[in-house]
Amino acid sequence: MKRKYILILIILGIVCLLLPLAIEFIYDIGETHPIYYTRYSASDVLSYIATVIGLMLSVIAIMLSLQSNELQIKIKHSHTVTKDNKEGIYYEIINDSLFDCKIISFELANKKGKHHCKIFWKPPFNVKAKNSYYAIVDIESVKKHYESVAKSNPKGKVYYYIRTSTNHNLYLSVDGLLRCFKESEKQQKLLEKIRENE
Repeated sequence: MKRKYILILIILGIVCLLLPLAIEFIYDIGETHPIYYTRYSASDVLSYIATVIGLMLSVIAIMLSLQSNELQIKIKHSHTVTKDNKEGIYYEIINDSLFDCKIISFELANKKGKHHCKIFWKPPFNVKAKNSYYAIVDIESVKKHYESVAKSNPKGKVYYYIRTSTNHNLYLSVDGLLRCFKESEKQQKLLEKIRENE
């Protein structure tokens, strides 16, 4: 459950506790020092407030149930080495959903040009609920794919495009990938300096 829903529930709990006390306090003052007159009794006001709070709680319950049916996927990256001792990117695809997900394709794409380049040349794979799937890909091939998509629409942004068996099409940020590219460039410069000093 997300923090915002927990905060809403805490606030509602506090309101539920404080409102009856506040109404009792206001009506006590009204008996001795009449300042504000109303046609409603304290019990009418309390029943109205209880109805409103009940409606708010039911809305939150609906929101939580809708969220539990949402597909929630994140991607983590790190700079690594492949089996062939080449520079690579370690991909971790995390499924934060409450259900298993079958990923049909994992690509780089832009929304406007609809230009796609596959990163994993693999058959559809499953990522279990609250679990992850990982793969190591050669960084040079990912760079070529990224550049190809970026050239197809220079003004558009590049995204990860994930297609699932449930017809979900997700566009996710590639910021982590760009950080891996920068890290790779730094390491290449360091290697060049070491070779020059030798």
